[in-house]
Amino acid sequence: MRKSASLEFRTSQSPLDLNNDDGFDFPGTILPNKYEVLSMPHMEERKCCNCFYCTPMLKLLDWMEPSACRRWGVVLCMISTGVVAGVLIGLFAPSWGPAASMNSNSGGNESNDATINDTTAVTQGNESGSNGTVGMIPSSMPSPSILPSNTSYAPSPFDMASLPTLQQGPPPPLLDRKDALLSLLLQSSKVPSQSLSYAQYQATMWMIQDDPLYLNPNTNQTQYIIERYVLVLLYMSMGGIGKSNGGQWVNSAGFLSELTTCDWMGVTCKEDGIVIEMIIFENNGLSSSIPPELSLLSSLKHLDLNNNDITGIIPSEIGLLQHLNYINLSHNDFKNEIPNSLFNCSKLQYIDLSNNNLVGSISSNIGSLLDLTSIALSNNVLVGSVPREIGNLSFLESLSLHENYLSGPIPPEIYNATSLRSIRLFKNTLNGSINDNIKHLVNLSQLLIQNNNLSGTIPSVIGQLEQLEFLYINHNEFQGTIPNAIGNLVNLRALYMHSNFLQGNVSSSICNLREVFLENMWADCKGTSPSVVCECCTKCFGES
Repeated sequence: MRKSASLEFRTSQSPLDLNNDDGFDFPGTILPNKYEVLSMPHMEERKCCNCFYCTPMLKLLDWMEPSACRRWGVVLCMISTGVVAGVLIGLFAPSWGPAASMNSNSGGNESNDATINDTTAVTQGNESGSNGTVGMIPSSMPSPSILPSNTSYAPSPFDMASLPTLQQGPPPPLLDRKDALLSLLLQSSKVPSQSLSYAQYQATMWMIQDDPLYLNPNTNQTQYIIERYVLVLLYMSMGGIGKSNGGQWVNSAGFLSELTTCDWMGVTCKEDGIVIEMIIFENNGLSSSIPPELSLLSSLKHLDLNNNDITGIIPSEIGLLQHLNYINLSHNDFKNEIPNSLFNCSKLQYIDLSNNNLVGSISSNIGSLLDLTSIALSNNVLVGSVPREIGNLSFLESLSLHENYLSGPIPPEIYNATSLRSIRLFKNTLNGSINDNIKHLVNLSQLLIQNNNLSGTIPSVIGQLEQLEFLYINHNEFQGTIPNAIGNLVNLRALYMHSNFLQGNVSSSICNLREVFLENMWADCKGTSPSVVCECCTKCFGES
């Protein structure tokens, strides 16, 4: 231990207490022998950059960076490991002027009955004549008129051998809280402390030092603490902070406040305070990537982060959210493949990953999500075929795979998903024909398969789909005539048949639909010798 000119300390008769939550002044507990104490004078406000527990806090002028924290003043370190256990700024205070002089000349044992507070200190020198008893420093300095004229302002001499012996005892409770909280959060992040990202470090230190709720793993629900940390991390890593205006989120009400996490913007909880829903408003300015710690919201059911500027990959850890039934990450900038782990979320009912830059194929495991009612993977860069396993999804109502690079035929198994109300497969490179089994989709209201390479004839069984409102088969390679059975579709509102190889007349039964709901009907009926003769079409295409 280095020797300072004037070092003050508390007597062992008034044991040190680390229970005080202010982090610096600790009257009442004996320090265990496994800690060593290093101290020096002259404090100033600075940050300890490579000491995990002491950022930010009071730092000494002669703290050396990047020297080991165990060599810094008033730092408690584990002797065996060198790991910082705490900082005792309030334990040692420099002597200044009259207070030091008065203290060194006080003598006596009157402090045995006195209450020791933040201004209590002991100095010991050869001239004091005392035996290490406590001298009281008043809370306010005496006026100059009562000071002796020969007051010395020189530092008091100090005998290093007079330091009180540190006795064995339990770890200080305050450090226990920080240790427990730090251990919990590091374990939650699943990365060693030296590998923490900047956002993980910020979130961890906010939880330990700045959280107004001052949570303690020994007394608070562990899952609640973890989930608060996850939301803080999400806020800090996805654009909630970092700009001069306090961040780029449009709405961040409640975040990083004394409110419980359940009162933070977009967060909904169960009665026990566990997060089950997170809807960060669309166009709210979220950026960067989703931290994998999101999976620690283990009871999460509803996740909606659509219409933001989120990048990177969809973390595979999302598959750990076993209660998830709704996920909407649409209109962002996600890349890479759809994580196969997503299909482990067996309770999923709604998936919307549309309008991103996702690549790869659609996993056949999608057929294992038996509760699915809606799949939206449109406007990505997906390749491969439409999984036939989609036919296993008896509750599926909406299938949107349009504007990708999917190829191959429409699998006939898809017509087994008899709850389907909307099929949107347009703008792919699908080929083959429409199977007669389409007649089983009696609830279908939208069949949008335009802009593909589909061929064959239009099956007459399509006239059995009485709920059909929108039939778009344009820009394909269909041949033959337009079946009269389409006239049975009394709910039809739009019929686009142009840019095919269809021929013949549009029947009067179809034209009669114009008197009901049919507003738009387009065909290749343009020119003097059109391939399709249509007297009721609202728009004709073809050569002049």
